[in-house]
Amino acid sequence: RLGLISAPTLILWGERDSILPPSYAGKFAKGIAGATQVATVPDAGHLAYLDQPDAVANAVLAHFG
Repeated sequence: RLGLISAPTLILWGERDSILPPSYAGKFAKGIAGATQVATVPDAGHLAYLDQPDAVANAVLAHFG
């Protein structure tokens, strides 16, 4: 279903994600049809928005700004 995504997409991944390693971010990005940006959130695990909420918010704002 990733190929159905055509909107510009931001993939945020925690650099210490122990459930899905950061290498998966690139695999997901390759499957998306639209322009895709991958960003790693430092010092964050699988729930990056809980571990580093400011970093995640800043990345999302930058993506839409």
